[in-house]
This record gives sequence, structure tokens and C-alpha cells, in this order.
Amino acid sequence: MTPSTNNTPTPVPDLESFQALVNIAGLLNSVLVLDEVLKRTMDVVIQLTGAERGAVILVSPQGELDMKVLRNLSQSDIDEADFLFSRNILQQVIQSGKPALSVNACGESQYQAFESVLCLKLRSLMCVPLRVKERVIGVIYVDNRLKEGVFQKKDLTLLQTCANQAAIAIENARLYEEVSHTKQFLHDILEEMTSAVVTINEDGLITSCNAVFKSIFNLTHQDLIQQPIEAFETFVPLLPIVQKGLEQHKTVSGEDIRFRQGSETRYLQVSSSLMTETKHRHTLLLTINDVTQQRQLEVTLARTDRLTAIGQMVASIAHEIRNPLSSIRGFCDILIRKIDPETKEYRFIKLISEETNRLNALTNEWVEYVRGNDLRFKPTNLNEAVRQAIRLMEHELLSHRIRLNKDLTPDLPPVYADKNKLVQALLDLLINSQHAIDNPGGTITLRTFMMNDQTPPRVAIAITDTGCGMTPDVLDRIFDPFFTTKKEGTGLGLAIVNSIIKDHLGKIEVKSQPEHGTTFTISLPIMLHETG
Repeated sequence: MTPSTNNTPTPVPDLESFQALVNIAGLLNSVLVLDEVLKRTMDVVIQLTGAERGAVILVSPQGELDMKVLRNLSQSDIDEADFLFSRNILQQVIQSGKPALSVNACGESQYQAFESVLCLKLRSLMCVPLRVKERVIGVIYVDNRLKEGVFQKKDLTLLQTCANQAAIAIENARLYEEVSHTKQFLHDILEEMTSAVVTINEDGLITSCNAVFKSIFNLTHQDLIQQPIEAFETFVPLLPIVQKGLEQHKTVSGEDIRFRQGSETRYLQVSSSLMTETKHRHTLLLTINDVTQQRQLEVTLARTDRLTAIGQMVASIAHEIRNPLSSIRGFCDILIRKIDPETKEYRFIKLISEETNRLNALTNEWVEYVRGNDLRFKPTNLNEAVRQAIRLMEHELLSHRIRLNKDLTPDLPPVYADKNKLVQALLDLLINSQHAIDNPGGTITLRTFMMNDQTPPRVAIAITDTGCGMTPDVLDRIFDPFFTTKKEGTGLGLAIVNSIIKDHLGKIEVKSQPEHGTTFTISLPIMLHETG
């Protein structure tokens, strides 16, 4: 075996071989899948050299030989002594970076000690390095067991030229594979993030986004990619941040925005970063967190603090009002008994008495809200509470020509509740619905049903009216005490309803749109066992 190290001029490939090499370069550079590049390389090598057997072997990062593609060689052949002979040649070529050629291995004295060489009658052999810059990334090995002198120096030159082309294609495929893995890794990271992420180029086009972003805005991937962000009405709250980033090259950190999604108000916290692609090209990265629940909790806590302060004030005012009210009402009763009912003085005193009673009732309502509800719990059928509320309101609704529909699910499990307080809450909601319907012919629908998707299951009642509906700003405040849109009203009705439902460990949800009516849904936990 003789390495190609002498001063003999390197043979020049003939025109046919040169054309074959050009074709090889095109063939190898047309694919970027590593396994396919290796297979094509081996096919070309066998075709060009006429070798009986061959292999493409790469060097692993740990320096070990990795047999990637074999031709007419089995795994058992590789494990046998005949390939151990070849391994010595492989290591020599890898370490020296120089090709090796043997015209008759069986006849060379240095290999006579290898019994397998003699048994297999290994004759011609070539091995060339796969080199990228100054680094050997592997070798191409071919041999022939039948004839000696099959491979000449021109064949070695041809094989080395082919190996040079293959090395470039292999390295490109490796780099492409690494980039693909990195891209997939980054994609997986984005998809696993709990924050929404979107990138927007300088033309205002959305270039990528993760699943959380699509979920928040209820859009699909196909709807978004390569579309201008201005084309989506949903993204209007984001536009000032996008324009600030792309036009002024300014970033933001944790800016809160608010937007409406149907009848729901969402709160988002947005941060932006400007990434440089080239000297004159930038991409804006937006990171978005849905902080709706956090903001709602903050509002609830602030409202609780405000209500506590209001409660203390109301209790104090009610105490101060009750004493003079009692005196005024007492003197009015005395005067009414003594004054002639036909006089105008009687009418004046009567009016004072009525207004005093109204003010006293209002004061009692304040006190009831502040002190909370004195509840007497027992197993209660929700449908019976609904029917009782309907009986109390039926005449009033008929007089206003409002149609009442009911859809009560039979055999609902009982709830542990104060029936009278539930009836009070339902009456307040029915009165609220009646006032919302400002024209004859409106409809109020009461529906009871099971909520089996809850854990544990709950029973619910929905009260839907065809009234004027509410704006989002009003909807956000309807349970605030003393807030009202009516000309006459205390603003305590819905606040007391909310208090009653909470005392029953229930939930009350409201959906409303202007001119499209309102639905109040109350859900209550079912009674899982009898309570003594």
C-alpha cells in the first residue's frame, strides 16, 4: 500500500470524467438531507471507480468512526478482521489527511500477517479524506477482492475530487440539519411558553407567532402569517406599541392595554424588543401576557376596600337618621289623628308621614346591606323558588304586557339555601329585567339547568330579557352599591343580590350588549348530603 505522496504529476481527469464530476456536484448540491447526500455520494463513487465494495465513514465529535453508508458490505463484514485491516488505513488517512492507494494488498509484505487479507484475497483499495477547510470530517473507502491494479492514480485523483465535492455537500447538509434542529428547538420553546409571542417586520407584516398568541386573539396561523397587523381590528390596541417600535425604534416594558372580545373585557400586559436582522432591517418582538384575572382581582380588592368604607359610612348615617325619623313619624301620627282629613294641612302631614316611611324603608335597606344577610339554610328546590318569584311578579309583568317564558328542568338536585333570600334575589333580577324592557311586547325567560361541566356539578338559573342591554362601562359597575342608571333607585338592588348569592357560595355572571338584552346566570353548588 502506498500513500499518494510522490512527486509524480497529478493525473488530469479526461473530458468524460470531468463531465461526470460536474454532474456529481450538481447532484450532491441539490439535496440538503444528510442521509440522502451520503447515499448519492456512495452511488457515484461505485459508478465512477468500478469498485466491488465501498463505504462512507464520518468522524464523530468524539473522534470515533461512524459507518454511515455501505455498499456490498454487511455489518458482520465490518466486525470481521478484513475490515480491521481497513480500519488501520482509515485512521492513517484521517490523521494524515492524505489519500491512500493499494494496487495489490495481498501481494504486499506488510499485510501478509493479516490472515483475513489472504483469505478474502483483498486486491485493490483506495481511501480518501473528506476534508472541510483544514478539518477531516470522514473518509470514502473502496476496495476490490478480485483483481489487482483495478485502481490507478487517476482513479485516486477522481475519487479525491469527488470526495471534495461530497465533503462540501455533507457539511452543508450538516449545517442545514443543525439550523433545522435549532429552528425546531426555538419553535418548541415558543410553543411551550405561557406568554404570547409575535414578531413583526419593518413592513408591518406578522412573520411568526406562537399558539398562546393565536389563542388570546382567537385566530389561526393561516390567518396571521405575512398579513399586515393593521388589517386586524382586534390588534388596534397593539398598534401604538408596534408603531413606536418600528418607526421610533423605542421599546416598552410591561405596558397594560385593554380590549373588548365580544362581551368580554381582556387586559394584556405587553413588552416589546427590537431585534436587528441587518444594519437597516429590524424585527419587532412582542411578548404579551393575559393579566385579565389579575386585574379583575385587583378591581375586586379595591371594590371590597371601597365597600367596607361605604358600609361604615352608611351604618353611621343610618344610625343618625333613624332617631329623628322615629320622632318625625310619631308626631305625624299624632297630628293625623287630630287634624280634619278634609284640610290641606292634613294632606301635608300625610305626605310627610309617607315620605318618612319611605326614608325609613331606604334606611333599613342600607342597614340590611351593611350588616349582611341573616340566613336560615335548609334543603331547597331551586324550581320551587323560581315558581314563587314568578307568582309574585306575574301580575306586574302582565300589566306591562311583558311575556314571561319558563323552561325549568325537572328533578334538579336540591341546594342548601335560604329559600326566602333566593326568592328575594330572583325578584330583584325580575324587577331589573322589567325596568330594562321599555316597550310592550318584550320577553323575560327563566331557565333552570344542570352545569355538569363543573366540579362538583352545580345547578343554575338563567334570566334573560329582551331589554335595552348595558354598555361595557355600566356592566363593570352594576354590582357596586349606590350605582344606578335609573332616575329613581338606590343602587342597592343588584348589590344585595350579589351579596345573597355569594353567601350561598354561588356565582353570578352577566352577559349584555346594548339593544340586545341581558342574561343573568346564577349557579349554586348542589347539596351532596343531608346536613343535620
